[in-house]
Amino acid sequence: MSTKLGVSHGWDYKRVESLSADQQLLAGDAGKIFMVVQNATSALDIQLPEIATIQPGWKAKFILKTASSKDVVISVADDDGDLMFGMICSADATGGESADTAVDELTFIASKAAPGDWAEIEFDGDYFYVNGMEHDNDHMTIA
Repeated sequence: MSTKLGVSHGWDYKRVESLSADQQLLAGDAGKIFMVVQNATSALDIQLPEIATIQPGWKAKFILKTASSKDVVISVADDDGDLMFGMICSADATGGESADTAVDELTFIASKAAPGDWAEIEFDGDYFYVNGMEHDNDHMTIA
């Protein structure tokens, strides 16, 4: 028997937003698709919500819309520690990225990531879980 752990609006990815500047995500960002604009000026830092502010079921999807020469880093809030597990599969079948021990960030790598690379991040009440796809091995890291 399954138990519902939490409730959240927007589980069905009906809201789409452009993301081109540093941002602290909030509980209200649950269920959004973020079209990420990588830029050549500075790295983009996206912080996941503090775990004390969200419920199980919080999730978001990040799709790289524009690739450029600076990293896009999606990280666990500084004081929450290493709470991210997951894997990114590679369409070129040469491998992918994986974290089977807890880490604190996912990175779309500068000058390697390509439009269409994506990752979903879901929270279960204790940890964030990442799954995604990249065109070629080494477009993203989980570390």
